[in-house]
Amino acid sequence: MNTLSPRAGDNHAEPSAVIVSVEFTKQIKGEEEDEKRKEKEKEKKKKKKKKKEVENKKKKKKEEEEEGG
Repeated sequence: MNTLSPRAGDNHAEPSAVIVSVEFTKQIKGEEEDEKRKEKEKEKKKKKKKKKEVENKKKKKKEEEEEGG
């Protein structure tokens, strides 16, 4: 007797096991895609922050030159 079967004496439980496996695979892929998306967002934020820091340094340097100039 197959223990995966929802009914006693039913020897055709493979389809339900396959469905569960497919759903689990989809869930894992979805989680992996979420992780990739989050990583990309982090990288974008880092780049944006770095760009802003560079702009602020340039702005500050320009202001100092104008004051001293």
